[in-house]
Amino acid sequence: PDQWLAYHMSNYEFMWPWKKWEQVLSASPQDSQRRYVVTLMSRLIRLSYYDRVKQVVPDDFQPLMPPPPGAEELPPATTDAAATDVAVPVGDTVEAVQTAAASQLLAKIKGKVGHEALRAWVEGGDLVAAVGGPAGACATVARALLVAGSKSFTHTVIALERYQPLLEHLLQEAGGEGEEAMVGAAAQVWAASPLRGAMAIDRLMAQRLASGAAIVAWAFSALQTKRVDDELGAGLAWEALYAAVNKTIARRQDATDDVKGAREHVRSSNPGLSEDELEAALGEPLEAEQRAIEEQKALLLQTLQAFKALLAASGSRSAAAAENGQAADASGAAKAAEAWRAFALARLRSFVRQFSLHLAPLAAQVDAELFAEGSVAADVRRATITSLYL
Repeated sequence: PDQWLAYHMSNYEFMWPWKKWEQVLSASPQDSQRRYVVTLMSRLIRLSYYDRVKQVVPDDFQPLMPPPPGAEELPPATTDAAATDVAVPVGDTVEAVQTAAASQLLAKIKGKVGHEALRAWVEGGDLVAAVGGPAGACATVARALLVAGSKSFTHTVIALERYQPLLEHLLQEAGGEGEEAMVGAAAQVWAASPLRGAMAIDRLMAQRLASGAAIVAWAFSALQTKRVDDELGAGLAWEALYAAVNKTIARRQDATDDVKGAREHVRSSNPGLSEDELEAALGEPLEAEQRAIEEQKALLLQTLQAFKALLAASGSRSAAAAENGQAADASGAAKAAEAWRAFALARLRSFVRQFSLHLAPLAAQVDAELFAEGSVAADVRRATITSLYL
């Protein structure tokens, strides 16, 4: 609904009877109508530019607008771009070391240093250990590349493609943890712009630098620490999650289409082949399709399992909210936790409905294992099973 309304308003010079929404200004941050308006503001900026939207939004609604979209700015490097030694800050936190290393990497990238020289620099000295190990190295390099390519999406693609051999090399040791760390780096660089963040994460997946499983794992890990009214952080996590699932399904469909095309080609070239001979002749396309089917199945089950864990942990959010100062008292913290759980439950229901066609073959397993009666709260099971039309 917010996407449609944003599109509608963008076609009518952003005119809207704002006074009818004034009640959201005094509502709590967890209020569903207030969150809707906040999400709408973010959508409007995607369809225009920040200053234009700010001009038409009444002053009273300005606090609900997100900050101006833009990439993270790294501090100036402390060493020359041509330096071969690594200047690792002593005594700083891992996060501070990663930032300092990313700044040095950014200077080298701007200096057109090749991926082999950059690899030698990254692996030299104690840098990998200082930034938190192989996964930290993946995050640091990805962060520098994404800042270097922040001018436009084309610049992002060029930066990632130019240094893809380096990223692939780092991932050989870091594995899935490194993929997840790079997705987190993209979210960090574009924390003020969910659109560009989602585009960067999608590009990592397109270049096979991050799997759908890594993106889903990062998304739910990020959601554990986000408030329901955090449109920038939580919004990006949800958007990246859905995009990863959609891309995985599209890859499976492409693999199926490839098998269909290969089968027609082989049959037309060898009309006398038996069905067994035809299947044997297909070889790699059939294997690729089977891998894609298994990947899709695993990702859907992983997502449902993550939803289950997210909702099971929602009971502890009340204490966490109070501890982090998200609510003035225990009552406010409880309301924030309740709002979060209701929102997560609605997201689960929406996810199952949207992908019900692809979840249908897994319905029996979902019903008997993942969301078996007694293993989850009754409303969680009801939301899932009802949405699967069981």
